[in-house]
Amino acid sequence: MWHAKSYSGQVFEKEVALKRILPHIAEDENLLAMFIEEARLAARLDHPNVSHIYELGRTLTSYYLTMEYIYGEDLRSIQKQWTRLDSKASPAFVVQLGLGVARGLAHAHGSCDADGNLLNLVHRDVSPQNVMVSFAGEVKLIDFGIAKASGRALETQAGVLKGKLGYMAPEQLERIELDGRVDQFSLGIILWETLAGQRLFTAPSPIAAIEMVRKCEVPDLRTLRRDCPEALIQLVERMLQRSREDRFPTSAALVAAFESVVKQHWPSTDGSELLRTELGALFPEAGELELTEHEVKTLFSAEDRGEVVTDPRVVDDATEIFIPDTTRIDIYRKQIEALLEAKRTGITPIPGGNGSGLSLAMKNDQIAPMESWKRAFVEGTILLAALGILLFSLVAAWIHR
Repeated sequence: MWHAKSYSGQVFEKEVALKRILPHIAEDENLLAMFIEEARLAARLDHPNVSHIYELGRTLTSYYLTMEYIYGEDLRSIQKQWTRLDSKASPAFVVQLGLGVARGLAHAHGSCDADGNLLNLVHRDVSPQNVMVSFAGEVKLIDFGIAKASGRALETQAGVLKGKLGYMAPEQLERIELDGRVDQFSLGIILWETLAGQRLFTAPSPIAAIEMVRKCEVPDLRTLRRDCPEALIQLVERMLQRSREDRFPTSAALVAAFESVVKQHWPSTDGSELLRTELGALFPEAGELELTEHEVKTLFSAEDRGEVVTDPRVVDDATEIFIPDTTRIDIYRKQIEALLEAKRTGITPIPGGNGSGLSLAMKNDQIAPMESWKRAFVEGTILLAALGILLFSLVAAWIHR
């Protein structure tokens, strides 16, 4: 996944998330066809609580998706932050989180094609990693429509399924036709875990995890969160019923249930403001300072930025992708933090020999690269001076003759 810029002509640009299709999917024709079809269907979705897919594209070597870029944190990162701070989510936060995801699901589950036929879209992978909360207080469900192919691919890889089992509904293990209630169950797990501050279905092995999901034994939230309204607890309990017939019949009915809880307990609360405030308190430094594109280029080479440049003379113009998100992201973050700290304090950081292939260009204890117009001005001045000296030398030599 990359943070990228999409360009239209010479003027318009838009920040996007760029996701390449995994090799094990791209190499399987059946999985690839399924992936493309699901992505095409998902691209029809247009809802504030669903991350939009802008484009399904292809390069010479792989397919990619261009998606809405969300400035925020995924729920897994938020949960980890609560754990680090020895804290838990407020019930009001959980209600707004659940309401946002439920609205996105209701829109997707009820979406139709141009002829009015239901698309029968089911996410199949509603998990903390696929729920985003933006710093503007928005809840976004991501990767809608591409989980079916991904999930089928996971079944062919030994051991990979283990991490997904914790958010599966019992019927997913029975190989029956799935409907929107499977997403409802997964959302119920997310909300239970967010309130409880712990995982629901965890086991030392995949077999043990499968058995836990099949039994569907859910500890009573009342013993873990005495500050949680009974209406919210009952709502989550219904979402987590083993039989899908005992859950809410549709995601639209689930939305109505969340709205009822909000009206009963938080009637005057601005949901977006609440999410924005609580997320800002968890990540207080987020958004305080931003790196310019030039500063990122100073930090990363074209290759590190994921750019394909055939002419080394136009490296500075290759700006489609300039922030990587790879297995070396921790190294990137440290260097970004160092550069941000330099902006705060005015003290230039010293580049470390981390073996990552990244370097911060330095000269005389100062950051060497300048803004493009400054560099052009200096280079032009130097060139004119050199030409002047050459011309003076030629004139002097001619006079002496």
